[in-house]
Amino acid sequence: MLKDSKKENQKDRFAFQTIVCKYCSGSGKLDDKNCPNCDGKGQIFWFDESLFYWGKKITTLSILERKVEGLGRKFVNGSLFLFCIIGFLFFVHYIYIKGGVETLITESFWLGQTLEMLVFWISVIFGMYLLYRIDKESTLVQKVKKKKYSETVNVFLTDDPWDEIKKMSKNVKVDISRSFTPQAIKSIEDAWKLAGKFNHPEVRPAHVLASLLFFSKVDLVFARLGINMEDLAKKVNRLLNHQEFLEFQKTDDRLLGNKTQEILFKAYLEAYIAREKQVNVVDLLLAVAKSDSKAKELLYDLGAEIDKVQNVVKWVRINDLLFKRSKNFRKSAMFKPKGGLDRAMTAAATPTLDHFSQDLTLLAKFGYLEPCVGRDKEIEEIFRAMEASGESVLLTGDPGVGKITIIGGIARLMVTEDVPAIIKDKRLVSLSVARLVSGVDPSEAEGRLMNIMDEIKRSGNIVLFISDIQDMMGITSGSEESLDLAEVLISQISNNAFFAFATATSVDYTRYIENSSLGQVMQKIKILEPKTNEAIQILEAKTARIEYKNNVYFSYGAIEQAVKLSDRYIHDRFLPEKAIKIIEQAAVFVHKNKGPKAVVMGKDVAKLISEKTNIPLTSVTEEEGEKLLRLEVKIHERIVGQHEAVKMVSAALRRARAELRNTNKPIANFLFLGPTGVGKTELSKTVAEVYFGSEDDMVRLDMSEYQEQSSIYRLIGSPPGRGGIGSGGYLTEAVRKNPFTMLLLDEIEKAHHDILNIFLQLMDDGRLTDGLGRTIDFTNVILIATSNAGTSFIQEKIKENWNVEQIKNQLMEDEIKQHFAPEFINRFDGVIVFKPLEIKEVIAITRIMLKQVAGRLERKGINLQATDEAITDLAEQGFSPEYGARPLRRVIQEKVSDYLANYLLKGKIGRRDTVILEGNGKIRIEKAKEL
Repeated sequence: MLKDSKKENQKDRFAFQTIVCKYCSGSGKLDDKNCPNCDGKGQIFWFDESLFYWGKKITTLSILERKVEGLGRKFVNGSLFLFCIIGFLFFVHYIYIKGGVETLITESFWLGQTLEMLVFWISVIFGMYLLYRIDKESTLVQKVKKKKYSETVNVFLTDDPWDEIKKMSKNVKVDISRSFTPQAIKSIEDAWKLAGKFNHPEVRPAHVLASLLFFSKVDLVFARLGINMEDLAKKVNRLLNHQEFLEFQKTDDRLLGNKTQEILFKAYLEAYIAREKQVNVVDLLLAVAKSDSKAKELLYDLGAEIDKVQNVVKWVRINDLLFKRSKNFRKSAMFKPKGGLDRAMTAAATPTLDHFSQDLTLLAKFGYLEPCVGRDKEIEEIFRAMEASGESVLLTGDPGVGKITIIGGIARLMVTEDVPAIIKDKRLVSLSVARLVSGVDPSEAEGRLMNIMDEIKRSGNIVLFISDIQDMMGITSGSEESLDLAEVLISQISNNAFFAFATATSVDYTRYIENSSLGQVMQKIKILEPKTNEAIQILEAKTARIEYKNNVYFSYGAIEQAVKLSDRYIHDRFLPEKAIKIIEQAAVFVHKNKGPKAVVMGKDVAKLISEKTNIPLTSVTEEEGEKLLRLEVKIHERIVGQHEAVKMVSAALRRARAELRNTNKPIANFLFLGPTGVGKTELSKTVAEVYFGSEDDMVRLDMSEYQEQSSIYRLIGSPPGRGGIGSGGYLTEAVRKNPFTMLLLDEIEKAHHDILNIFLQLMDDGRLTDGLGRTIDFTNVILIATSNAGTSFIQEKIKENWNVEQIKNQLMEDEIKQHFAPEFINRFDGVIVFKPLEIKEVIAITRIMLKQVAGRLERKGINLQATDEAITDLAEQGFSPEYGARPLRRVIQEKVSDYLANYLLKGKIGRRDTVILEGNGKIRIEKAKEL
């Protein structure tokens, strides 16, 4: 019958059909014999026009047999190896008694009938037999079926296909157990034993998960994920104790449950997808984590989501691959010529080219090139393009996306000849344009290039690579006749004289190459910035070198954070380069601060990026959490009243720090409305000080200076062609250099409406493009726009005793629309009305301002006190119904600060003296007692 797993989407490339025998319910047994309907298979999986099943028996006897068989093989092999060593020692002894190594070339030496030579020749026979046994044993483990590059068409069988299956060829039937490594087999056997220990009648995924915890590779996966093995073991043990069965049994007749068999096939499928030769314990772990809901929930509870587990499993595979490469690469490349000759020994010498180039295939052969991981799609696209047209290839893309690494990957494939025929049996040579043109005039550089082209054509086995090919353009030959050096190359490539690879950045391609002859003769392939998972895999391939160099270890969290945080907060460079730089610096940082063999954690990377960008990215500490919760109190130490404004701003800051905001927009967009002198700008300064660390950490724009349409270029910079070259603007440059900041737009109603349209995009998408074409990130900005629009209406309605909410509603419906378009108003997260100040609030503001003056005096060792009468006098003088508290600062400056400055200069005030402000503008000084 067809199991209910037809929930598997048939359109999925890796969808498979699970078929369970209806007679034995998947056990393969009926009355202690093989089920006649399914021939003991019980459950099969149909995929890619092949039938897969688990054929290995798991019983106490079979486990014992395999153990004895394994020990027997080890004993025989060990004995043979020992005899080979003895034979070699006898041989050495025979050389010694014969008079030294010179006798090896004599006939009498080899024909000598002595005990030593008899033992030696027997050991040679035993050694050959040992090699035969090792080769034979390697075939005991069957390789995983090779994944097709073409799309698999899934044609499912009928619901009850067993008769059809019996007629199928043996070539179609695959026993997946033969592709499992000895370790993977042992994990299944251990799971079977564990089920017996708990008296469970069948092996379930929980048993498999528990058995996997004792293998070093699985331990490494969880170590990279930062999971405590003791905590994991406790949870798995609890999971085992909560398994529910209809009945428990103590017999030896335990079965692999249907779910477990499906997981075994999925482990095989994981190895198939990854192009692994065998099914390893990490493939089993991944299959259990993906397929069993309880295991998935357990791992999720420990912070190991499926994506993380999958990426770390890939990390383990990458490290295994790199280890195997270092071990086997020379063996694969041993037939590749070390010099300039091809296998047919037909290549000509290339002295000029050799002087100005590097042989990348030679560097790849000896392992000097960086590994190329996660770029299979791009390399396949390059090879398809080459085979389709035969034209040379130009790779374009942003700096740091991996163009050179991909070329290195092709060089490695050329060494093992796993490349299209057009570049097979050739060497990849990188030409240095800088060395080519250094120290000579353009005409001599042209001569050098012509010689190189002739040598390449004569050789016939060279593929040329030119990095930053645009550097060859614009170099002219002679003073009168002007010949672009690139034209020499173009003439050869267009005639298919040889094949070439080249690279150029996207900007340089558009500027110099796209509309040139070079752009016509080379086919362009765009190399994009890798996606998150691909970038993580690329970093995983780089960690081994960085770990070894700095004597530290990376957790998966560190790699993930390096990719995600650099992608989100560092915008002047590209993945994977910027993330690689981060983990290199993090390794140095952790080694310096924590010592050797320390683990680089995600928080270390977050701290490093936080220091680079001034954006708080580390986890919220208890102290910081308390500060955020009391944000309103902190702000009200400087701001009097305006409770709605303070509350909304504080809530936005808490959402941002807790990462519960839309990260594709600024932290918050606020519009402050109200008369002048009521605290709109002061609140902005306070937020900058409290949240960003300093009142100066703010970009402030007086929008009255942007009333002309042309002033837009002051904000975002001028594009190329305007004034000769492009440039950055005041706003875009300020935010590019400090992306975590406050942006204050004072009196925004005075700006030109075209400039307001720029802020529409900024508030909606969190980004702006400057005059140089760079995208500037505004997602870590708090934008506050202030406006005096509707001031007279607010003052009038306050006199009529309207509450703030009524005033705000009326403003939004009528008054404000006279100044701003509805779509502009709708971009703000909050429109806040500041009500005019009353005298009691001005008195409170006076106390705050005097406290600031007292702070400045305290640094000089002088105390300042003020009577209530003095404070009230200053408040009344500094209060204006029209300008609010704005005149107050000037009054305090004239009546207090100026007088104190004069006293200080005249020496009337000294350290430890007390200055007392009294009514009617009097200032009294109490001198300190002499010591």
